[in-house]
Amino acid sequence: MVGLVLKAFSLDPDKNLNQITRAERIQLQRMVIALPVTINGHLSLDKVVTCGGVSKKEINPRTIESKLVPGLYFAGEIIDGCGRRGGFNLQQAFSTGYVAGDSASVLKS
Repeated sequence: MVGLVLKAFSLDPDKNLNQITRAERIQLQRMVIALPVTINGHLSLDKVVTCGGVSKKEINPRTIESKLVPGLYFAGEIIDGCGRRGGFNLQQAFSTGYVAGDSASVLKS
């Protein structure tokens, strides 16, 4: 999908992130916010809602920080965990969000 977005906004896909100008970032932000999205329906509630993501083996469970990229924290459904609707996914989102936010905070006491 990234390739399609970059092409739609006429951004060079081979350009490094640190080479994108402020004007290009603002243009991309405005276009993504304005991008129309059509919802065609939903999955039935008996389907698995999410599955896959960043492997738990690559995450420090005490801080939810990446073991591969220091300073990068994960939360919620970006973390590999398969669960049905409701409780488990919500608990993972709330718990990891809290721990990641607390760990990343420079104002920790």
